[in-house]
Amino acid sequence: MLLLAVDAIDAGGEGAVRVSAIATRAGTAVTSLYHHFGSREGLVEAAQAERFLRGLEETIAEFADAASSCPDTESFREILHATIARLTAPERAGVRMSRANAVGSAFRRPDLARRIALSLQAVDRTFESALGQARDRGFLRPGAVLLGSWYLSLVFGRVLGDFDPDAEASAGWLALTLRAVDSLLFDDEGGEVEPAPRPCRNSGLGPPGDPAAP
Repeated sequence: MLLLAVDAIDAGGEGAVRVSAIATRAGTAVTSLYHHFGSREGLVEAAQAERFLRGLEETIAEFADAASSCPDTESFREILHATIARLTAPERAGVRMSRANAVGSAFRRPDLARRIALSLQAVDRTFESALGQARDRGFLRPGAVLLGSWYLSLVFGRVLGDFDPDAEASAGWLALTLRAVDSLLFDDEGGEVEPAPRPCRNSGLGPPGDPAAP
């Protein structure tokens, strides 16, 4: 039922969540839906919380698992870079827009806001733990500040760039982001990364992708 509600919101917004239709598609009674979620509003909030978290927990958990077996600094850096590139890839624009929509729906919904906050804290702890282990093993500079919340904000903020279809701008954003992460965590003294050149033109604002993108 939860995933059916997520699909409904992805396709037509919260107004598309119809309790009777979801219960029918799930092969259950409406009373069962109310038993699990309390009300239609409870189902919508649960679906929005799921839309926010979708894919994020799994990706961070995979990063933490892979990082635990890294033999050296460079392999750890490669895994970290790959994780950032994966979460901020252009083809995930739809997922990021779903996440932004879920955050917007938390306005004046304190229960949903709390659910999102708790989810963020859990992901933050997993990421911070992986970074802390890497620092203890000497992969990060001794004074590296572990800011999991900053990292999550960075990934979430990528949604603003999704409104601009310029591939060169996307590549430049990733290059600058990786440089910032390297400066924060590693003993890098490399040169500055110049952002990809962009023409002065209308950015062509428009819908950045299908919310069901992987």
